Amino acid sequence: MAQANQADIHALTNAVAALTGAFGGPNWINVQNAVTNLNNTVNANNNALQNRGNHAAQIPTFYGGNQDPISWLNEFNLAGAANGWGNARKLQVVLAYLKNAAAVWYQTVMGNPVNAWDGAANPNTFEYIFKQRFRTPALLELWSTELDQRQQRSEETVDQYASSIQELYQRINDNAFAYPDNLQARKFVSGLLPTLYALVKPFGDQTLQGAIDRARACELTVKEGKGKLHNLAITTQTETAELVKLVSTLVTHVGELTKKVEAQPARFRPRIDGQVSGPNVPFQPRNPNLINTSIVCYTCGQPGHISRRCPNKAVNSDAPVVTVAKVPNVDTNLLQGLLQQLVIQNTSSAPVQSLNE
Repeated sequence: MAQANQADIHALTNAVAALTGAFGGPNWINVQNAVTNLNNTVNANNNALQNRGNHAAQIPTFYGGNQDPISWLNEFNLAGAANGWGNARKLQVVLAYLKNAAAVWYQTVMGNPVNAWDGAANPNTFEYIFKQRFRTPALLELWSTELDQRQQRSEETVDQYASSIQELYQRINDNAFAYPDNLQARKFVSGLLPTLYALVKPFGDQTLQGAIDRARACELTVKEGKGKLHNLAITTQTETAELVKLVSTLVTHVGELTKKVEAQPARFRPRIDGQVSGPNVPFQPRNPNLINTSIVCYTCGQPGHISRRCPNKAVNSDAPVVTVAKVPNVDTNLLQGLLQQLVIQNTSSAPVQSLNE
């Protein structure tokens, strides 16, 4: 437990002295009043001892050098407000949170009448002389360069990027110089991610807060749109996968059918040149050049004669006639190319069965 200060001890001593004097007086009421005052003093002293050293917020420490003075000052003010400190109390305790070079500096200026915490450009206020000492030109140049190069990162939200920009402007802007609000808004918009920049830039917001609010709204819209596109992509991938399966099955069937047709034995016997014509042999023109190739036999599928004069029918007159449907020429390369295109579009990368397998 922290020790009581001199004022608390003095108050307690006076209360005891008053009580002692009251016992020697003629009135009992004086004794009662002295006892009441003593109880009040003791209770106040106990409350002071319990609360002394207990803070609602942790107080930051400032060392000087390259430490950011503006951030420290903001944190100190916020912690003081959380602890219930007024400006007078902050003036009393600030020296305890200045260390090394900062503490040496403040001890040299304590002889000046620093009688206020904040205010306008006044050498008698702590915040003014503190900024004058530690907000150096080198730090200003560093912050300005960081502001010029600051861009929204891919993993950064609009709020995170906006907080960083606003903090840099708080460090740079002061009573002597401050960036106009429209320039601050323009700088913020120029650093947005390309998708958000294209959405926010056409509105030409003239205030930083207006540009931040619009960027937030556009960010929500982009996220919602990405969700819809994701759902559409899943549906498209499913449909493409089904189409790939169908085309793959078709390729397989065409390949099997082609192999079966090529493996079937010949159904007709070709006519041998010089064969003696008989009553069952159709008439053959003497000049082969006069054969009409546009006529195709329905029985054997050969050009140059009709079905009732087919030589194959004459040779196999006792065997039943089997009609084989003519298989259309299938461009397997075209089917294979179609299948490859579907597979490329399908992110699921379904296995492709080659026509050559």
